[in-house]
Amino acid sequence: MVSNRAVHRNYAKRIFREIFRRNPAAFPPGWDVIVIARRGFEKLSFESLEASYREAARRIISRVDRKNQASDKA
Repeated sequence: MVSNRAVHRNYAKRIFREIFRRNPAAFPPGWDVIVIARRGFEKLSFESLEASYREAARRIISRVDRKNQASDKA
């Protein structure tokens, strides 16, 4: 018998693999991305999770760009 935790963990893997596959340009090539699915994520729609992923990617890239620009000026 498979534990309930394993079922949720495997579901999260499938969902986020599909999100990565559909959004290859979300992060620059060569970046490693770690996603931590919070409790209750399975209640959200795929579209909502995908939108959250894209928004998080946009915020991270923006933050890195600002940091790089600041270090270039120094």
